[in-house]
Amino acid sequence: MRVRQRVFSVGDPADALYFVVAGRCALWVPQRAAQPLRLMSFGAGALFGEMALLDGHRRSSDAVADTAVEMLVLTRPVFDSLALTQAELHAARSRGG
Repeated sequence: MRVRQRVFSVGDPADALYFVVAGRCALWVPQRAAQPLRLMSFGAGALFGEMALLDGHRRSSDAVADTAVEMLVLTRPVFDSLALTQAELHAARSRGG
């Protein structure tokens, strides 16, 4: 991904989780009549986007690349398939959504 490229936006369906291989991403929350609020940043080795994937809700923040970013993406169909065969993922999926 390129610098400032959006990974996902508030309200998007939670259709994947992301693992940062290289670079940095940040989560932002839009504010009424103000600059967006930066929640946190993620560097290499970090995972994000999993909460919405687990609880089934739509995205609650924007994710934007701070730098050029290389990520691995685990889509919902692959996650659901893994959850059927991996006990810990199945338990988390069952609790969350």
